[in-house]
Amino acid sequence: PNSESSSSSSSSSLQLLASALETRQESGADVAGALGDLERSSTQGDIDLDALDGSWEIVFSTALLKDTDAEQKPWYKFFQGYMPRAVKEVVVIDKSKESLQIVTDIGSLFRVQLNGRYTWSPDTSLMAFSFYQTRLGPFEFESNIPEKTYAFFSANGQVAAARS
Repeated sequence: PNSESSSSSSSSSLQLLASALETRQESGADVAGALGDLERSSTQGDIDLDALDGSWEIVFSTALLKDTDAEQKPWYKFFQGYMPRAVKEVVVIDKSKESLQIVTDIGSLFRVQLNGRYTWSPDTSLMAFSFYQTRLGPFEFESNIPEKTYAFFSANGQVAAARS
């Protein structure tokens, strides 16, 4: 594809994702399609770590759509890949400390917080991370969660997208 066509596709995909983040009204299939378009049009190393420094709410996950018959599942019509409104999951990336937190609030009653460290590969836009501490409500303990990765393919200040 030519770069003008690819740029136009990326722009419309980002517009759809921005709308989905704000309204949660875009169909899950359209959001997954827009994410796929962005991923296909990205180039390894395109993402600058500065663009990711800060807090990002996870609003949509294609993990819920991995089943080939996901649309037949009873939960699909309610969530379609969106995080349930009662669950707020935020990723906090602190570039200066090379730290990463994932904070999950379930309503106002329960919080899980994972604290960890990451390494960043600027050539591939790959963030490898592991967690050394877990907090469940008021309880805190050492974690031994295996290393995971985020392969970022878009980050523009409003939308960050990665494959995990």
